[in-house]
Amino acid sequence: MMKKLLLLLILSGQILAQNKSIIGSVKDTQNESVIGATVKLMNSIDSSFVKGGITDINGNFFIQNLSSGNYFLEITSMGFLKYRSVKRILDEQQTKVELPVIILLPAKSTTLNEVVVSAKKPLIEQEIDKTIVNVGTMISAASSNTLEVLEKTPGISVDAQGNINLYGKSGAMVLIDGRSTYMSGTDLVAYLKSLPGGLLDKLELMDNPPAKYDAAGSSIINIILKKNKARGLTGNLSSGLSMGQKLRVNNSVNFNLNRQKINWFLGIDQSLDQDYTDETSQRTIFNEDKISIANIQSKNYSDYKSNSLSGRFGADFTLSEKTILGVQFFLQNRPRSDDANYVNTTANQEFKGNNYGKIDWNSKSANVNFNHKFNSKGHELSGDLNILNYQSGGLRNFNRVSENELFDNKLSSNINIYNFKTDYSLPLGKGANLESGIKVSFVKNDNDALFRDESAAIIYNRSNHFIYHENINAGYINFRKSINKKLSLQMGLRAENTNILGELLANESIQYQRFNQNFTNLFPSVFLSYNLDSLKNHNLSFNFTRRVNRPNYQHFNPFLNYVDAYNYTQGNPALQPFYLNLVRFKYQYKSIYTLGFGYDKADGILGEITVREGETFIRKPFNMGIGNRIFINHNLTLQATKWLSSILYFQVARFDIKSNINGETNHTVFFTTRVSTNQQISFGKGWTSELSAQYKTEERIYPTTVLARASVYFSMQKKVLKDKGAIKLNINDIFHSDIYQERIENFQNIYQNRVNINDTQRIGLAFTYRFGNEKYARKRRNRDNSASEETERVQ
Repeated sequence: MMKKLLLLLILSGQILAQNKSIIGSVKDTQNESVIGATVKLMNSIDSSFVKGGITDINGNFFIQNLSSGNYFLEITSMGFLKYRSVKRILDEQQTKVELPVIILLPAKSTTLNEVVVSAKKPLIEQEIDKTIVNVGTMISAASSNTLEVLEKTPGISVDAQGNINLYGKSGAMVLIDGRSTYMSGTDLVAYLKSLPGGLLDKLELMDNPPAKYDAAGSSIINIILKKNKARGLTGNLSSGLSMGQKLRVNNSVNFNLNRQKINWFLGIDQSLDQDYTDETSQRTIFNEDKISIANIQSKNYSDYKSNSLSGRFGADFTLSEKTILGVQFFLQNRPRSDDANYVNTTANQEFKGNNYGKIDWNSKSANVNFNHKFNSKGHELSGDLNILNYQSGGLRNFNRVSENELFDNKLSSNINIYNFKTDYSLPLGKGANLESGIKVSFVKNDNDALFRDESAAIIYNRSNHFIYHENINAGYINFRKSINKKLSLQMGLRAENTNILGELLANESIQYQRFNQNFTNLFPSVFLSYNLDSLKNHNLSFNFTRRVNRPNYQHFNPFLNYVDAYNYTQGNPALQPFYLNLVRFKYQYKSIYTLGFGYDKADGILGEITVREGETFIRKPFNMGIGNRIFINHNLTLQATKWLSSILYFQVARFDIKSNINGETNHTVFFTTRVSTNQQISFGKGWTSELSAQYKTEERIYPTTVLARASVYFSMQKKVLKDKGAIKLNINDIFHSDIYQERIENFQNIYQNRVNINDTQRIGLAFTYRFGNEKYARKRRNRDNSASEETERVQ
């Protein structure tokens, strides 16, 4: 017993002898905390390294578990002179040293200027699991809106219905700073048009997202907004205008105040968006003997104007060294007015009409988020709570001139969305990590369309009130493991339970209709990565994921909506989700070259088709069938010379689709090619230019063929005000060749040609400027997509 007690005392003495620590904080000459400074504890006898660390968000450091001895500190940080302390002694009497505040002196400005120049980012950066587009280096962004920036990005395209495609796949989910916009179709397009391009920092393009993300969407486009990451008061502003047949204006200003344990941020954006649509179509109707029995020519011209004002406000609170709590608020008002005229001509008569509408659209959202780090090895817990509300309402007046009929449509829409998400990450050691999380969301979409005649009497057979409820419960688990220095593995499984209820309320002409769907799905994912060399310059990767595209909320509404004398729209309560199984192989050399091969298998493809009932045409969504796609992707980012950088992207794909629409079956096989290139030339003295072009061949998904499209853009930039400001000139769609054309052949005995022309040929001018202290980086992580997939489907 005595020996055990003696041994315990010896061990206790050894533990106490090593339980010594040094505590301190680092600031600059302005009394601002220096974040991320490197702190090294050195042995005074031989100047050998003992232990180290970095300063936290408050500039503090803590070095513990030290033995007795003589030490000194070395502290370094970019933009500052190296600091070296006097000798410090740790012994039995001095077990804990609390140092006075350490002040770092700034380095010479010439050194800082050299660092800024050498840190210039390329337009495209390739990472193993995503592609990063640095919008800040895209000269044309400042005089463009966000939708135009997306359309100029290699691999992204937008169709006539507002569906955003990534790498040839429709149904991409769009996130803003990791948070969903909860919109889709025309509403999402209008929202992206209201965001100035000068507000964007970068785009993250994820072809196959892991299990952590919502399973909805064929892929993810994460739009990262500019953030002022420096200590003190900083900010940036951007102002641009462009002119085609209509004027557009985009302005934004952002402020960031980072003081002590609170970081405040504020952004205000204003945009004026104007556009026109000149649409012509020719429809020929045949009988069963393929003899023409009717020809209908339609000419529709419409223009609109939208003046948007939005604001973002929030703060990050550092509750402790390990815990951060954040709050964010978003507000936007987007009133819109539009005016449309149509002429429908047949062999016997002509129908004319017009309509005018004014709609006020508002959105409010709040986000509360937290992050707690249990240790510095990646053990952490995070969460997000989101509350969102979208409201729109207004009046549209219709004048059917040929029929001498006047009526109006009073619109009201109210969408409430609530969701909560939490993620937990646990390091398992030996290069392994386990992630898990849950998400719960609730959506209620209340849409009321009331038609009245010129005496203000309700037209019940045209009016409808549709209410949509949705609840999705999801959970995931994801395992990552670095097997050795070259091989890494990631496997994930996500489960989603979906509950849908739709109600078309009764009136004097319409019977009550109700439908509901309940289903649970599993979405596995596998990712393998292998480095061919020790420097990790050459990499091979394999990826498999299962995804789902859910219909937009309003696509379930079964009511027939009036457009003009011949055209209507209608939802489809029988719609089912559209499932995708995606396989990818990729070779990557640094961020310079990527060659990818892929295979997609689709079941329940979603699409909108115009069907005929007599001489009336109804556009409605369908599950169109099954299909697969095989493709090759190629991306080359080359710095040819010091003054020339080039990007070349192309994709060649083969589609094989078997469709069944309204009882008509078809088997379609076709090839498509997408090509885009970007050339940036530096002339010195702050002058740079950019020339980019895009082209895609025709695409056919029975019964619609979309014809080939092309566009060319040119930009010029001059940096001013000591490189903190820039003046930019931009010319969009130089040859006005970005025109949407489609044809429908042999569907319900119809042949149709349709051409859409918009105000895409434009010239723009912009000014950007950044201000404030730029020495210190703000250590705040981006919010994850806590409010993800629901946003994509608001109409």
